[in-house]
Amino acid sequence: MGTAVGIVLHGGASESWVGDDASYAATRTFLEDLVKRGEDRLRQGAEAVDAVTEVVAELEDFPEFNSGKGAAVTQEGLHELEAGIVNGSTATYRAAVCLKNTKNPIKLVRAMLHQGGTNTPVFMAGNGADELSASLGLDMVPNSFFATERRMSYWRNRRSEVSEHGTVGAVVLDSQGNLAAANSTGGMMFKPSGRVGDTAILGSGLYADERVAVVCSGGGESIITSMLASRVATLYHNGAVLEKAVEMAMWNATSICPAISCGVIAIASDGTQTAQCNSRIFTTASTGPGPGCGFGAGLLACTMPISAPLCFYEDDIDTSLAEMGEGRVAHLFWSLRRVSKTLASLCGVDDVAMVTFPSGSVVLTDLVGVKKRGHYQSLNYVNYGAGSALGSITGGAIVEHLGWSYVYGLQLPLCLLSLAMVYFCIPSRIETLDGERPSEHTVALKDLLRVFDWKGSLLLAALLLCLLFVLGTGGNVLSWTNPFILFASTLSVVLICTLSRVEAKAQKPVLSPLMLQFPFRNIMGSALLFSMIHYCVIYNVMFFFQSVRLESAGDAGAHLVIPSIAFTAISAISGTTIARLETPKPTLRISQLLLILGVLGLVAMAAVLPATKAPSAVYSPCLILPSLGVGMMAPSALLTLLILVDRSDHATVNGAFIMMRSLGVFVATSVSTTIIQNVFRAATRSLATTEEAIQKLEAARLNIDSVRTLTGDLQLQGTSIKPFAYKCHELTSIAVIRAYRVAFVVLFSMLLVSSIGIILAFARVSEGRLDESSIRAEDAESVVEMAELLDDKSDDGLDEQTVAEHPRG
Repeated sequence: MGTAVGIVLHGGASESWVGDDASYAATRTFLEDLVKRGEDRLRQGAEAVDAVTEVVAELEDFPEFNSGKGAAVTQEGLHELEAGIVNGSTATYRAAVCLKNTKNPIKLVRAMLHQGGTNTPVFMAGNGADELSASLGLDMVPNSFFATERRMSYWRNRRSEVSEHGTVGAVVLDSQGNLAAANSTGGMMFKPSGRVGDTAILGSGLYADERVAVVCSGGGESIITSMLASRVATLYHNGAVLEKAVEMAMWNATSICPAISCGVIAIASDGTQTAQCNSRIFTTASTGPGPGCGFGAGLLACTMPISAPLCFYEDDIDTSLAEMGEGRVAHLFWSLRRVSKTLASLCGVDDVAMVTFPSGSVVLTDLVGVKKRGHYQSLNYVNYGAGSALGSITGGAIVEHLGWSYVYGLQLPLCLLSLAMVYFCIPSRIETLDGERPSEHTVALKDLLRVFDWKGSLLLAALLLCLLFVLGTGGNVLSWTNPFILFASTLSVVLICTLSRVEAKAQKPVLSPLMLQFPFRNIMGSALLFSMIHYCVIYNVMFFFQSVRLESAGDAGAHLVIPSIAFTAISAISGTTIARLETPKPTLRISQLLLILGVLGLVAMAAVLPATKAPSAVYSPCLILPSLGVGMMAPSALLTLLILVDRSDHATVNGAFIMMRSLGVFVATSVSTTIIQNVFRAATRSLATTEEAIQKLEAARLNIDSVRTLTGDLQLQGTSIKPFAYKCHELTSIAVIRAYRVAFVVLFSMLLVSSIGIILAFARVSEGRLDESSIRAEDAESVVEMAELLDDKSDDGLDEQTVAEHPRG
């Protein structure tokens, strides 16, 4: 007879603890007592399957957990429970789901397991399961028994938010070396009636055999799809230690479900046990003598941040990015991108990049000159795209094999290498505009610091922080009437006025007065607008195909692949073309045509195509053209700007150009979210005739997956909707999809107005001025200036005689 016994139990993986300090203290005390009593039963000879049943039954009766008493509430305000159990020693399994009156679902499945026989059902559901429970003499209760005031209050006040998951379960090793696993849950808050999660599904939510027992908790759909429990068991059987098997299984599951958020407990026949999660918290308790064991109870913090928890769910979901919904971040590429940007921002890398990017651009122009800048601009785009791709690939491999800490540690040698290359490869002596070398025109460091615009720099930094906060959160995370948004907006106005006064008196202003002069203000404004157009498309493409065509997150995300490649490719080609033609004029004009056609295509994509049976491939040109337009316009506008200013102002205008493009990213987030959400509300106002309709509309606004729960013909994936003249006064899926279509038509129409503004802005930039600033100019001063800028007089046929023949007018 063996002597090693062990228990690991859980109370659900989630993003926050719902309750106060007193409820947490009571829960922890309960778990400590429960795991001690369970261990005592095992030492007294109780079988694993009986011990796991008793432990989970007590968890079902404890109202703090989402199982049994205190279970989640469906859309109809009812409770539907489910449970499953596996006896590892005999490889037998029983489960029951959609129970409404069985007091302890785990006792029902244990009784089913005890019955045995070939005619005994393995899986029961709904009324039949409740009737079987009653026939077996188990405790039956009215459905209202499972309600608690906290759970019902949450359902009444925030019923549209599908964010709370919870399960209870345990894995047990008895004194005979037998293993058992059991799981029980009330499901997901506001779930549709009949929805079944992973909890009772063998191989997904639980698994047990003679060597290992596994139980999972979290997002049911993702755990079912990834078959998480069986993944753990397979890896363990293939030789991985238990802890590593769980870690690898959770990581590998993200290749199928990038947004998976879960917790896993497991115990092996040798007494080894582990508990891991990628959610923010995981309520657990355990006891046992084996490796990784020991007595303990409480909240387990995230052990391996993969993707879903990095959406940064907040305790108050009204001020949370979780409003995007799981489907919005389900595509792996965009999940990893959001993760990377968030981590970079937290670690300060984002700030370093904002400083390094414009600085490198300025240095590049100084080194190669404007004439050759196009070639190197192309290399810039290629290197940036290749570096981003390699970074995602190598970063994932590093995290998988070494851990998150190495992602940043291994960057240090690369940073040092870059520093060495900058020091040794970038010349310290560059000829000035007068042909002098720095040694002949030296400026002391203390003099540079003395004339530096410190006040302007600090005011500009404060202004950008306020603008980024307002544009990044207004209408998205926070409402426009939120006190913080109003305060930041007011402060931004004050800072703008103050900055204007300070810069007017500064000896060397950080913001050149050129930015407010024609034609530079036109180019700066255009940079903000075309960046906004590009990111409005990028940020909302997935949402469009999910809400209007009801495509899955993976299929919707696939539409972004070709436009992303097209943007990088056309940017690189444009830079080389500009260098060969020695003028940005042709590419600038072509980019405007591509942009206007592309935005018109977006309007048609939202207004016309969904009313047809057009295949998905038809939508691709509508997405590619705007990317081509912006990708060609970005280098064209920058080189136009650099040609039109003196070399001494390159650093200032280059940095300002990049700043305006960066602001366009945040404007895109704020504007697109505000337009879509408010137009959707306006378009569905006539449908909000009852409290139930209001609740379902709010659910559809916050989580597009809720549309599928409404009535309506969805067989054609949203493509059979009638034109806008069609009036739908009933709350159906078609009506909701139509409302989203209206919202996207308004958004893309706004982008059309913006693209027209860009064309008008560049139209005012004199073509003669562009021609003069290219290669040959009639104005002698322009000839001299361009000869100095291009640093290649012979190529342009410019000599002293040419200049003399064009005296200053």
